[in-house]
Amino acid sequence: MEDYRIAQCWNDHKTDLAVAEFEGMGVAVLLGNGDGTFEQPVVYKVSSAIAVAAADLSNSGILDLVVASDYPSGSATLFKGNGNGTFQEPQVYPSGQFPFGIAVADFNGDHLPDITKRCRTSTAAPRMCCSTPG
Repeated sequence: MEDYRIAQCWNDHKTDLAVAEFEGMGVAVLLGNGDGTFEQPVVYKVSSAIAVAAADLSNSGILDLVVASDYPSGSATLFKGNGNGTFQEPQVYPSGQFPFGIAVADFNGDHLPDITKRCRTSTAAPRMCCSTPG
């Protein structure tokens, strides 16, 4: 299963693409050329990537990526953006197991972005499991 987000990873006013579970290797970032085509993908390794979200999670004015994965034991992996279409080394945060979606918004009204993953367990219906990177 692949998940993708269309975003502007580099402040060049061109549409870029981030794809989770890209050929089973992690998350791929394809920078847009501005004419409907994309450069070759740059893959950031994440084991068992399920879903990806794009937002400014560090309040730096630069887009970051967060990836829901099922390994190790359910995690959210944060890739802080460098502002040029590339991303820093990942920071991994434990979260709920068996994710199948991820979203970023201000869920608790503190004017800071929060991350939520949609998870399912073997004994319960799908539920929201939240984590917020510091």
